[in-house]
Amino acid sequence: MSILSKKKPPRTPVQPKAEPDPRARENARRIIDALLGPVLVDKPVFFPSDGAVERHQAIAAWMWMIRDIDAKLEREALNAISDEAPRSARSAFAHKLSRLIESVVAAAQKSHEFARRTAIQMGGAEEFERLPQLASAFRHQKLLSKAVTFGQAINAIQDENSLKLALQSFPVDDEM
Repeated sequence: MSILSKKKPPRTPVQPKAEPDPRARENARRIIDALLGPVLVDKPVFFPSDGAVERHQAIAAWMWMIRDIDAKLEREALNAISDEAPRSARSAFAHKLSRLIESVVAAAQKSHEFARRTAIQMGGAEEFERLPQLASAFRHQKLLSKAVTFGQAINAIQDENSLKLALQSFPVDDEM
């Protein structure tokens, strides 16, 4: 008798978690842009970079977080990015997201089944594989504005020797 011909036990229905607020997708872009704007890119990406995050992947990860991890994250995010919130609130919230993502990545490394399920929840393996990059972007959110300013300054330098000097004087280990 084959395994397929054996009577299968009845399946237990799985209740999906509650859907996020219908405005969640509208808010997702605003939240992701506010937190990671300088490193977000849209398709097509002609010059891929490990430092760039595709906007659609960041939004997919955000939607997964508010649907499957904690729906309260959306309210926290809106408070953190509001004009009334101190700049430190945005950075602290980004660090919280980084820690959440890192804990999921660590759990996925221990369990192939957990990794598979999480990838399905997120919308695919590609989105799941970008989680470490997204965690890094959130962890370094406070540095993004400085990186943009530095990039603009470097782009303005025409002389190669001046550029070398500027790059050598850049404080790599500067604590924020």
